[in-house]
Amino acid sequence: MKTNCFLIAILVTANSFAQDLTLNEAIQIGLENNYSVKIVRNSASMADNNNTLGNAGFLPILTVGAAQNYTTQNAEQQFITDPNPRVIDAAKSDAFSSNATLSWTIFDGLQMFAAKSRLEELERIGFLNIEKAIQNTIRDISVAYYTIILERDRLNILDSSLLLSRDRLSIAKSKYEVGNASKLEYMTAQVDYNADITAKLRQEEMVLQARIELNRLLNRDLEVQFVVRGQIDVDTTLVMENLVQDAMAKNPDLQILRNNISVSSLSLKEIKAERLPTISLNANYNYNKSNSQAGFLVSNQTNGYSYGASASWNLFNGFTVNKRAQNARIQMSTNEMVLQDLQNQLNATLLRTYSHYTFNMKLLSLEQENYLVARENSSIAFERYRLGNSNALELREAQLQSVQAAGRLIDASYNTKLAELDLLMLSGNIMESENQN
Repeated sequence: MKTNCFLIAILVTANSFAQDLTLNEAIQIGLENNYSVKIVRNSASMADNNNTLGNAGFLPILTVGAAQNYTTQNAEQQFITDPNPRVIDAAKSDAFSSNATLSWTIFDGLQMFAAKSRLEELERIGFLNIEKAIQNTIRDISVAYYTIILERDRLNILDSSLLLSRDRLSIAKSKYEVGNASKLEYMTAQVDYNADITAKLRQEEMVLQARIELNRLLNRDLEVQFVVRGQIDVDTTLVMENLVQDAMAKNPDLQILRNNISVSSLSLKEIKAERLPTISLNANYNYNKSNSQAGFLVSNQTNGYSYGASASWNLFNGFTVNKRAQNARIQMSTNEMVLQDLQNQLNATLLRTYSHYTFNMKLLSLEQENYLVARENSSIAFERYRLGNSNALELREAQLQSVQAAGRLIDASYNTKLAELDLLMLSGNIMESENQN
């Protein structure tokens, strides 16, 4: 009893300092801190950086270079006009050169246009991956949030049951003291009361574990205290036909595959462009200067520029372009088959999840009726026991039935909510749904 009171005191003290946390607040914190979202955003930023005219080949290439060389050598020179050789020891010479080269491909079989479109598709895939990561994070955080509500409601049920067991223990004790009940009945009430305390302690641990899991998903201190308010509200208006239409249009996995097909098609265009000629403009400027202590020229300096155009046409390269084009067609066909397979899987998953959703809604309605009946039965049984018109066994059975009915009710509500979240996830609507909460 002392241990239980001490634990309750800790929980009460912690909750007194805890702040309310709504689902939208939890999602905002998670999207800001979650590592998966951060990693995908970095990858998307790289795809965005790669989508430039330069990477596609539209822009010219300008290179500059310079070199400075020094030479020391012994020289013996024989001139026609002088029969005596000229000997120079440790003759020094130096040479400096610099150049600037500009090259601009103005036609490459339209390969640069296909490359730019491919980079744009890759950038779109990057943003779709961000959207997918965000949706997954929203779903995981929502599940963790509603799990806390589930465990909290279970704890509230056990609290109510514990109060009933305490009142029963008090009545049994009073009856025993005045001789209207046996010690067995009193001790049985004590055992049941202790069992309910144990069940509550275990449920408090489940609540704590659920809070730790949500803090982990939010990537913050696992011991941050917060209070979750409200109940699990289920959207009962989801329609299968609308979900299928939205899934075919907005499911991120389908969109990514469609973009991958576009990337494969554009890659094929790039390969085909290699069969056409390439035309480039070029310009060059050179500057050279040299000095020498030996030789006919003591100093020499030249500078100037050149410009022109070049064309090349690869007429045969061992059929490598044909092989690469065939592989690109195979890859595009593979992606199309993967897309069809994913669409079939998505339709099947939607159908199964929607069936689970409708089943749990029916179950939820039935359990609501069962709970009302079980709660009324528990109240009647307690009143009969208090008046001495029933025994402890009947009261305990009614009490357990009430607890079980309440547990099944919140389980049905929770399971229906999970099915709803899965449907929204599959249809690509989970972001819009949570923004409305």
